[in-house]
Amino acid sequence: MEHKIMWATWKSASSLEKAIRERESEGWGVVGMGEVFGGSILVLLNDGNLYRHKIIQIFWSLKDRLTEIVEQEQEEGWVVAALGECLGSTLLVLKRIVSQPENTAD
Repeated sequence: MEHKIMWATWKSASSLEKAIRERESEGWGVVGMGEVFGGSILVLLNDGNLYRHKIIQIFWSLKDRLTEIVEQEQEEGWVVAALGECLGSTLLVLKRIVSQPENTAD
C-alpha cells in the first residue's frame, strides 16, 4: 500500500477530475482532499484495486440535499472518497472499485 499527496494544479472540477482519471489506470484512488497551508491537496492511495471516480459539484442550492445525493449514488455502487472545498465551491469525490487483484493465497 502506498500513499501519494498531490498539490493542486487544477483550476476547476473538470480539471481535478482529469487529474484523478490520469492516475486511475496506475491503481490510485482518492482517500482525502483538503486545504493545507493555504493550498489544496489531494491524497491518493494505491492499494491494488482499480477505481473509477466521479466528481459532483455541490452548489449552495444543493446543500440541503447532500445526504440524498450520497444515498442515491451509494445505490449505484459509489462511496464517498472525499468532500471538500476547491476554488470556492464544494466538491464531492466518489469512487467505486472496478477491478480487484486476485487472491493468490492457497
